Amino acid sequence: MVIIHVDYFYLTKENEKRGQNPNLVIADAKKKNIHVTATGKTGDITWVAKKIAEDIANWGYGSTPVILLSDNEPAIIGLKRAVAARRDKETQLMETIEGDSQANGVAERAVRTMEGQIRTMKAALEAKVGK
Repeated sequence: MVIIHVDYFYLTKENEKRGQNPNLVIADAKKKNIHVTATGKTGDITWVAKKIAEDIANWGYGSTPVILLSDNEPAIIGLKRAVAARRDKETQLMETIEGDSQANGVAERAVRTMEGQIRTMKAALEAKVGK
C-alpha cells in the first residue's frame, strides 16, 4: 500500500503560537511527490480535503489503496477522515506514536524542503523589489 505523509506547518514561530496561517504538506516517498497548500485554518475543511484527494489521484493513485500517515493532532485526523470519504479506493488512516518525531520523517523532510523553497522565492522577490 502507498503511504501518503501529511503534516501541518507554519512559516513563522509567531504564526505557530497564534495558530494563524497554517500550511499543509502531503508527500509521497515512493514517487517523491510533494504538495503544499496554504489552508487558512486546520481541521476538516471541505476544499482542502477535495484538493488532497485530487492530488492523490493526479499522482497516479486514484485507483490505488493508500495509507494517510500523520501525527496524532485531532485537526489533521479530522482532515484525513474527510479525504478518505472523498476517495473511491480504500484509504487507511494511520497515526505515528506520540513523541516519535522521526516516525513521519518523510513529511518533516518535505516541510524543510518547502520552507527552503519559500525562503528562496521570498529573497528573490525582495531583491527584485529592492527591499
